[in-house]
Amino acid sequence: KRARLFTSANLPKFDPTQAKANSPRQDPTSKRILLIEDEIVQRKLLGKQLRSMGYEVDEAEDGIIGLEAMKASAYRIVLCDKVMPGMNGDVSVKLFREWEASEPSRAAKRQFICGLSANRESELPEGFDLYLTKPI
Repeated sequence: KRARLFTSANLPKFDPTQAKANSPRQDPTSKRILLIEDEIVQRKLLGKQLRSMGYEVDEAEDGIIGLEAMKASAYRIVLCDKVMPGMNGDVSVKLFREWEASEPSRAAKRQFICGLSANRESELPEGFDLYLTKPI
């Protein structure tokens, strides 16, 4: 199965009327994961590993595209690199959390977001639910 790579050309637009209908939270067996990673080798390698474990993987190449993808659909988990050009993961997650809190269709169940970085952090970055040091 091929991954969906979101770019600015094919990014799905957020439709609040469809948010609940597209939510994997309605289906506890959903295996959809969003991978937000700017390094193509890391993105392809991690995506391949996740697909080999049976997950459906959507990929975003930066924080801006990742933010729009998170708004467009809920995922079982979001894996988000912290350091990216354009909009880094910290900013993307902060903006998503603000949007999520104001969106009635999504505010009831918080999106699980795992931060990824090559740098070790002493504490969990704001807005993230888990933090992993790369390589994973």
